[in-house]
Amino acid sequence: SRGHRFKSGTVHNIRMHEFFLTASGASIFLSYFLAFLGMLIDPPSVTIAASFMAAVGVFNVYVIFLISLLAEFVADTIYFSLGHWGRTLFLEKYGRFIGFSKERIRHLETLVKENSVKALIILKLTPALGAPGIALIGASRLPTKKFFSIVSLIALPRSILFVVIGYNFGAAYQGILSTISE
Repeated sequence: SRGHRFKSGTVHNIRMHEFFLTASGASIFLSYFLAFLGMLIDPPSVTIAASFMAAVGVFNVYVIFLISLLAEFVADTIYFSLGHWGRTLFLEKYGRFIGFSKERIRHLETLVKENSVKALIILKLTPALGAPGIALIGASRLPTKKFFSIVSLIALPRSILFVVIGYNFGAAYQGILSTISE
């Protein structure tokens, strides 16, 4: 990818990936670590962006895929744990102020136990519902082993999908740039 840097009124062409290719190990690690942190906050968008950057030579696509999977599991573990342990600390004490009576909590437990696969698929595929929804799944006391087995089945194809989308956009971008520069 070509970038432009303005210096003393002239334009110098630089390749962004050359910076990363000549960077030290610490800066490469920092780049991957920042990608991981971004994936904790917004896995789809950051995975697509990082995969795009892999297609243009900045990152390694296999490392991005592994980081994406790791970020999915770490984020889900955090939200599930917050819900699981936050139930007694927060939901049972203050839930009535936000519409969660004891009857509603029991009803939520029943729904989640009967429809845990459907609930997790919907939550993982719907933007903005993931974190609060997974916290509620944790609060419903879904068994941890069952939660992680379902999430594993969802996270793998989800990460593959976002890596493929980003990488293909990056490859298309490279193709367009090479056509334009000819």
